[in-house]
Amino acid sequence: MLGNESGETAETNMESSKELLDTPFSLDWVFGRNIKLPIVNLIKNGSGSAFFYVVGHAACIFDAEQNCFVSLLNHPHEINSLDADRARRFLMTSDSRQINIWDSQHRKPLVIHTINYPFDDIGIGAAALSPDAKYLVAGSAKRKCCLKIWLWSYNRDSADGSVNLPSRYGMLKKIRFCQDFEFSHYFVAVFMNGVCFGEWDAKVSKLKVHIPERGFMNCINDAMYMPKTRRVASITNAGQIMLWSDIFPDENETEICNDKEFVKVVKVSGVSLTAIECVDDVIMVGDECGELRFYDKDLRLIYYHSAFDVRGTTIQCIAANVMPRDCKVLETMDFDNCPLRDEDLEKEILYGPLIPRDFSTDEKPLVIRDFLVASGDGRVFSANFMEGEMKEIFQRNMEEILTMDFHPQKNIFYIFSKSGRMMQYHPETKETILDSKIELVMSDRLKTKEEIAGSKLLNDKSDKRPDSGDENTKLEYHYPVQQVTCIKFSKNGIHLMVGTDRGCIYTVDPDSLTTYSPEPYRYTNEPISNMTFSEDSRFFMYSDVTNKVILMYFGVRKWSFVGKNRFHHLPIVDFVAFKMLSTDFSRVLSVGEDQLLVEYDLDQSITQGRLDILSSYRYDQNAVPTSVTYIPPSLLMKLGINTLEYDSVLLITDTDMKIKLVDCNSGSILFTYLGPIFGAPIQQCCFFIKDDMEFLIFSAGNKLGLYLLPIDGNPFRAIGVVASPYNLQKVCVSQDQKQVFTCDVNAFLMWKLHELAVTSHYIAGGSGLEPYCSLLPGGKNGYLFQELLDMFYYIQILTSGMNSVAVNEFIQGTEIVDFMRSVGFFPTDFQIANMLRELELRGAQNITFEQLVVLYLNHKPTKATRGQEVAKAIAYFVRKFVEAEGSQWRTGKQIRNISKKYVIRILTEFAETVDETQAVMCLKELWMQKDESSTNEDAVEEILQRLPEKIDFSKFVDNLVGISFNEEK
Repeated sequence: MLGNESGETAETNMESSKELLDTPFSLDWVFGRNIKLPIVNLIKNGSGSAFFYVVGHAACIFDAEQNCFVSLLNHPHEINSLDADRARRFLMTSDSRQINIWDSQHRKPLVIHTINYPFDDIGIGAAALSPDAKYLVAGSAKRKCCLKIWLWSYNRDSADGSVNLPSRYGMLKKIRFCQDFEFSHYFVAVFMNGVCFGEWDAKVSKLKVHIPERGFMNCINDAMYMPKTRRVASITNAGQIMLWSDIFPDENETEICNDKEFVKVVKVSGVSLTAIECVDDVIMVGDECGELRFYDKDLRLIYYHSAFDVRGTTIQCIAANVMPRDCKVLETMDFDNCPLRDEDLEKEILYGPLIPRDFSTDEKPLVIRDFLVASGDGRVFSANFMEGEMKEIFQRNMEEILTMDFHPQKNIFYIFSKSGRMMQYHPETKETILDSKIELVMSDRLKTKEEIAGSKLLNDKSDKRPDSGDENTKLEYHYPVQQVTCIKFSKNGIHLMVGTDRGCIYTVDPDSLTTYSPEPYRYTNEPISNMTFSEDSRFFMYSDVTNKVILMYFGVRKWSFVGKNRFHHLPIVDFVAFKMLSTDFSRVLSVGEDQLLVEYDLDQSITQGRLDILSSYRYDQNAVPTSVTYIPPSLLMKLGINTLEYDSVLLITDTDMKIKLVDCNSGSILFTYLGPIFGAPIQQCCFFIKDDMEFLIFSAGNKLGLYLLPIDGNPFRAIGVVASPYNLQKVCVSQDQKQVFTCDVNAFLMWKLHELAVTSHYIAGGSGLEPYCSLLPGGKNGYLFQELLDMFYYIQILTSGMNSVAVNEFIQGTEIVDFMRSVGFFPTDFQIANMLRELELRGAQNITFEQLVVLYLNHKPTKATRGQEVAKAIAYFVRKFVEAEGSQWRTGKQIRNISKKYVIRILTEFAETVDETQAVMCLKELWMQKDESSTNEDAVEEILQRLPEKIDFSKFVDNLVGISFNEEK
């Protein structure tokens, strides 16, 4: 299946994917699958175990026998439907906005037809492809569902037919086509509250839908046509199988139609039925307890074998081989009396007495094709019906993935779930090394009184209902089972710390995944949020959600508590630990959303028996940091930093889409650059070196990106891919620097790096100002570029005098402030100091036009200031003034008028203050009418008296920002 018509194998497909140069990352392997969606068996006949499945936004083809994997990436959102034609040539996938048809006959399946936004912004609920690949049906994702059909091979985006269904049907679950080629235009749609039957009438070119009289029932899970009959079988969550037919009894040889009606229902199980497959005159049904049973078309149980059960989980899908078993049955093993013909040698030989028998009184032989079984925990099994055996071919999912990380000393990566389950994987063999789960328990000595009371209630064997009125019953819900919140490896690979939502720290052996001690450490009752080890692995530091920082020290074979401290008043973004090369001194710092950079005195803390602060700096004004990374000293020169002067530098990204290089010793911002504009700020990043080339691998929302160093704000240095439909939780690089791993809440993926993609992208951007001009409206031919150029030369004229006609290629560095303000960017004093510091670090007193434009683009805000943001800030100060005067502030109060004394206090008392004269002059420009007679020589008191005592708040914001406050609302 994975090869093409010329006989190319799956290995050839994998090699061709490695040659891709148009993308920085190609999906190399996927661990896990979407258990909400079925799998599609790709084996037509005989033995094999290739299937089509989905994980997140990626569709995948996996062959267990060849251990080959092919990814199909073309969806930006999570895939919600998949299907295939009977020949398994054309594959169909859909997400909430897009439907793709893939041709699998190529070396790597290609998209040959795409339908975008078939239901506008409503979204796609489900879709299906007919067995002859002629029809495509999709339904909208709303209660009043709309069904549409396409004859997609005509390459039309508009639907060939549509019909709206009553809202009482509810949301669409799935669509199933009849697998008989003669009736491939028939389909059944399963909804939350019933079923309906549809068909494409080619004579009138119309989509017709039949609603059965008893078609409204809110218990149907799935439905399927029984081949070569006029019946449809459906399963319910009440353990029932329902039959539908167009006539009853259905033995009459009348023309088959799709106007099915309810015939009968038989209860076959005490639990919900979750999977159904109809092949070889047999109905295979799986339930939520993992049992698989076989029924005939009259719903009589004809076969059961415990080997086909999946105990401990749900049977989520049954997918039979496409074609029936091609076999030759021999009643005897005497080949002399029962010779085989040449054409029989190509068939499967079955010995009659060994063929399974059904449960009828006649004990008829039962010959059923092989099939695949998908379980609710993500595993996939290959079932050999004739042998009565089933083997696992796809590993189980990791439930509720929390994070992943690589062993610091070995090329092994670990996956961690919130429940405490941990798995070791080998990135080369892609096999599970160890699967373990730690018991997140603690003794009553460490529990609070409330937790002890809740534990006693949970252990109570009485039959009290939760709503029985017992006042302690609520503790059952307040204190559920512990969940893991974060993990961290020590630098030497000896320790693995696991933090929980109850403030417990469990020490785990990374090799055996067992706890060193049955009792955890507990020095806080709040959930753990961040962890780090010092570079020498002697110190362990962690924080909780209340920003409390706790330090532990590893002494004689055990960890000891040192002290606590709470310095940050906003959430801590992350810790950074590194060692000074010159002094071999371990340092640990924290960065918070309060823009504070805090360093902790580790050695002094042990001596004093408390956690001491060594230094703290506020490195920024208002940008909220999103990630912090230590820059290795070997890369500082690459980034233009003098290592003799600055030996400890952090790379900090923030919500303003900026990348800032911050000195750890002074808290000063050395350089500010525009980061990749991927729709979200960088959340994680790490440095990556390959073939003497330095890169920065980062995640921004659901994007995985690659940045070619050095950082300079060039937008063409960064390129990325959609790596998940969700925000990425973790990004890391393997120890051998060959693969990049990402994980979200449902799966973790392994990517192959193509560094030439970002190199070619960077070259294509051009040189000089050409790549930066793409960030300006209209580029080089736009109005803004011409305005920047005019201001550059105008400043030269002002500096040298109006009588001078000499034009230079540079201006003085001190003139950059006037330049920025003249083009609409009004930097604060703090930002001005940062810009001047950059010029000083580059050793330049003058600046060229090219350098000036780059500086402007790197420092100017990526988002315009909105009027409501200014209004909110002013309202904050007004509330403080009102409360300071003894008055009461009403929550939700709308400010209509603002006093001039409040505005003057804001300008003269907070942040970067101005004196009263400057504040009054600002109010004069904002509030006084243009026709009022006033001069700059007027006394401040006179101007202040002529200003109105109060002014309309919205008008004030309009004048201040230049945007209508009312229109913005």
